[in-house]
Amino acid sequence: MASLKFFGSIVCLTGFVFVSGCEDADSKLTHWVSDPTFAEQLDPLVNVTADMTLCPPKGYERGPAKSLSVHSFSWVGPETEPTNTLMYQLLRATSGEKFNDPEEMVAGVMQGYRENIAVFEITDSAVGKINGMKFYRRTWTGRIPKQPIEVKGTVWVHVEPTHMISISTQDLASKYDESFPLAEASLLTLTKQ
Repeated sequence: MASLKFFGSIVCLTGFVFVSGCEDADSKLTHWVSDPTFAEQLDPLVNVTADMTLCPPKGYERGPAKSLSVHSFSWVGPETEPTNTLMYQLLRATSGEKFNDPEEMVAGVMQGYRENIAVFEITDSAVGKINGMKFYRRTWTGRIPKQPIEVKGTVWVHVEPTHMISISTQDLASKYDESFPLAEASLLTLTKQ
């Protein structure tokens, strides 16, 4: 349990409903939409930042917010070994800095996992939209270092010149397919006000 909290980003998701767009390249991206069959398992909208809201899963306890250059919020799920968590992080660019290359930012996030997970492998990559915001999604598998515990997770990254949002989930590989759909339904309620 403590080992998973060590590497910090978390949200489990499955059950995508796809709606296609048209026009320019971004409008042709898949629109990821929260699966309505999970609506009763989500709490009402909460503010994660001044201008962002989402509906966390019911029964998940909100962890303390951390605020430096990274605003970090988490919701910890009911006890499992290890605990499934939904993690939201907002990283703001420092003065004069701009985040120009989304692929580079996504690679940086994935490098953080690679450094903390043994036998790390990205198993799926996609680009789509959540409520109008372009996200890069990566699903990964690995093992907690020095332990025979296999884990699986998914990370969504949204990049703008002034900030980056990283939302992620992880769980035991054996429980991931069970926990992912609810976490995904929660994540896909993310809305910019």
